[in-house]
Amino acid sequence: MLNAFIGIVPFIVIAYFIYFRKKYNTNNLFVVLIFLSYMIFATNYENYGLNFDLYRYLHKFIGILLSLSLIYHVYKNGVKTLINPISGLILLYLASILFSFIGNDLYMPHYVHYTRNFVFISIIILFLYNKIENKDNLDELFKLILNITLILSVCMLIELFIRGSITRLFLFFPNPNYLAISLMTGFSILLFSQSKFKVLKVLLVISAIYLTGSRAVELGVLFLILIYTFKNRQFISKKYLAAAFLVIFVVMTYFGNIISINTDKSLINVRFAINKIAFNILTENTINGIGYGQFRTKYAKYVDEDIKNMNFGEISMRLVKKEDMMTHNDLLQIVAELGLIGMFFVMFYFYKLFIELKNLFIVNHEYFYISISLIIGSLTFSFFHNNITSFVFWFILFLPFIMNNIYAKDRQST
Repeated sequence: MLNAFIGIVPFIVIAYFIYFRKKYNTNNLFVVLIFLSYMIFATNYENYGLNFDLYRYLHKFIGILLSLSLIYHVYKNGVKTLINPISGLILLYLASILFSFIGNDLYMPHYVHYTRNFVFISIIILFLYNKIENKDNLDELFKLILNITLILSVCMLIELFIRGSITRLFLFFPNPNYLAISLMTGFSILLFSQSKFKVLKVLLVISAIYLTGSRAVELGVLFLILIYTFKNRQFISKKYLAAAFLVIFVVMTYFGNIISINTDKSLINVRFAINKIAFNILTENTINGIGYGQFRTKYAKYVDEDIKNMNFGEISMRLVKKEDMMTHNDLLQIVAELGLIGMFFVMFYFYKLFIELKNLFIVNHEYFYISISLIIGSLTFSFFHNNITSFVFWFILFLPFIMNNIYAKDRQST
């Protein structure tokens, strides 16, 4: 029964999407479709007995159609539509990827795969920058993401009921952490936007997030609640605030004790070892790192005697079996694979982001806090998992640029 229910969840969301599209249709179809694909298709490996991953292929097909749509947009409106602040940052990061090729002994399948992935992501981001043209488009997109988040949260409670016991829930996602970060996107929008029955919706999504057992996203939720408290400090009664934090503490403690998750000492040790490996890589390959997408296969060369003497089980096992290993941290990945050139990109991006957020705060407080919420939630997750290969990660990073572009168009039209 559980497998049957999980199998129909994507169809429930697709049915809602069709209803939503009939009711709200100000956006280009591919704008909303790519976000549906991210939440339902991108990490869904269900094949229903076929010889291929149906949803994964559907996700790729939607991406191809979107890419063709961008090409047509450029053909119709001119190359000048690609000249914008986001394009500059994308080219800067792409340049750091290409520089990492120089002087490195690369495992080419991974270099080509991850470079191609970033180019594909860049096409999606540039498409969204050009096609989210006004506030109505953006608000409609936020509404879709939020409502899909609510549907998935309800489905998780149904999954919990069917299971009859509390454990980590992940619906059709291969990893509960990635279900959690998908829910986090909708939660960030919900927390800082106007909505009917907001308190109930917030509690529903928070409960769903904690049922995934994702400590990284739980930490992000806590940060966002603190930001929300700061934003509304003049309107929140201290006794209600104390009660709310007590409830949150009890819920976190309860789920933390009951949900079986791997937070033992060995996991902390492995993360410490990965940090040291990344430092060793940066020391030996300071300028341009070891090459984009190379950490997972090249890390073994930088496991020194100190790390070996620590006798971390997982590291030792992977070394013996010659298995790949991920950084589980996007910043470490940039440091190790792109070196100081990659770090220059990170610092320059945050400089540009600061300017965009400062301008956004002037024109729209709600959008400012939604942007801050999404960015902090996404970056918190990225300190514990690899999320940099998702287009939504980059969309969130560039969202303030998109929002300011909307207001720039409004000023030009008046």
